[in-house]
Amino acid sequence: MKRRRVNVMGIRTATKVQVKEITRRAKQLEKNPELVIPECKHSSICPFEKVRREIQRIREIKDDEGKLKKMAAKGTQLARAYAAFVSVGKSGKITYLAAANMPTGVITYVMRSKIKKEVQIGVQHFDDPGLRMLAVKDLVKKFKVWVFSTNKKMVCTGRDCSPPNEFVPDILNSLKYRYKKSGNAYHCQDLGPQDMRQDKLPGMTHLLMDWQEAGIGIAICERCAGKEKNILGAITERVARHNFSDNISVKPRLGFECRAKCDHCESNVEAEDKLLQEYKSRMISDRELLSRYKISALQEFDCFALGELCFGKDMLAFIESMEPTHEEKAALAYILEKTGPTAFAANTTPNKILAEHWDEHGLGLLEEASGNHDIAVEVHKGVEDGNYYQAIIEAKNRVKESEILASLPEFEGLSKLAAFADAVGKTYKGRGREETLALLQRTQPKDTKMKTFKFAFLAALDEAKGIEWKFTNTERDFGSFLMEYAQQLLNCDPDNYTETLKSMLSASGNDEELTLIQWKRC
Repeated sequence: MKRRRVNVMGIRTATKVQVKEITRRAKQLEKNPELVIPECKHSSICPFEKVRREIQRIREIKDDEGKLKKMAAKGTQLARAYAAFVSVGKSGKITYLAAANMPTGVITYVMRSKIKKEVQIGVQHFDDPGLRMLAVKDLVKKFKVWVFSTNKKMVCTGRDCSPPNEFVPDILNSLKYRYKKSGNAYHCQDLGPQDMRQDKLPGMTHLLMDWQEAGIGIAICERCAGKEKNILGAITERVARHNFSDNISVKPRLGFECRAKCDHCESNVEAEDKLLQEYKSRMISDRELLSRYKISALQEFDCFALGELCFGKDMLAFIESMEPTHEEKAALAYILEKTGPTAFAANTTPNKILAEHWDEHGLGLLEEASGNHDIAVEVHKGVEDGNYYQAIIEAKNRVKESEILASLPEFEGLSKLAAFADAVGKTYKGRGREETLALLQRTQPKDTKMKTFKFAFLAALDEAKGIEWKFTNTERDFGSFLMEYAQQLLNCDPDNYTETLKSMLSASGNDEELTLIQWKRC
């Protein structure tokens, strides 16, 4: 037990409720002084025998207030504090209380001179398993013995560091932790004895405490860890031993379900000394320790992980676990090849990973996917937040479109009707069905032949049903006749494109000559 300095916050006026409670505790201690004297559980000479004799003499003169006050000024500190407190209970005269700031909160006590504040607090709060240890800490240091505080009493085990059987269960119960006991191992119900092995990958992120001298282990997972609980603090305040906290190793551990076959496990990331010191000083709780540890540890984690699933260095297995589309799979492979092994939260999606690295790797990814630097730059400039995979598809489509258009003939001097048919045919081949329908929707001709061609293309794409009313009977009949020619133009290969376009124009009564500009073959 580290020396606990009591920070006195000032003097307060005692309320009637406080006076009544203090008087009650004083009378209870008067009748049963063993509440502040550890019970010996060892075969050596009892180091508290002298205090026990002093307190017995005080009990013999407990009805003499003058002698009680004298006994409160001599003898051991514990005996003095006992005499002073019994005197308070007899008189019931309490006007002011001292307030002290303790790790568990602010407490009040009746202050008397010539007695150490810590001992007074320990005696007056004998019903608090942690505070009552302050009453014996000086004697523990002097005699170099171990004293433990259970829920009911203090127990001295001499030079034996093994606590009473009820000690650890009392602490876990007081913290309202549900636990299981396996030998000398205490673990929450989400963990098992196998999770406490140092040579095995734990199934869940947890806090592992190893009390080596006593052969006791304690493990609490991140799901069970309390946001206002500190197991180490709860233990150390109940153990009177100089620098006791150094006897328990505190080790947060990352927990994963192993999905890989590795030569050695990379999950053993050590916690920062500063973080552990904050925990040992009771500045943070069990949950905060694990939460902050996990955040920092995952940054150093050298494996691919998704939530509690670890894939080691197997990048492809990690990617497959996210069930990506074809485009997502290729994009993730490109990004992760650049970033290396990384741990991600369980709710991470392929799009989240891409969004996180788009600024740095987005342009390279588009160029990798499309194989065309200029198109990649153009698409990258127009990307909106969240539409990253759509941008990849767009880049691929543009390359495909440019290749298709390069294989098709280009004409000059086309009539308005021929130019419209050519635009529809090339849009379908280069951009696909949806873009073709969008082009037809945007085109609102007034000329009968143009409207006939529009109906023909809509019918060829099976999109004319339901909108026949927009066309005259003549336009519908002539368009239905041209539908077969429209289908041929949409589906012909580059070698037959010119002749197919001529056929459609000729069938409509347009015999114009098509003048080629160039004809590039991919």
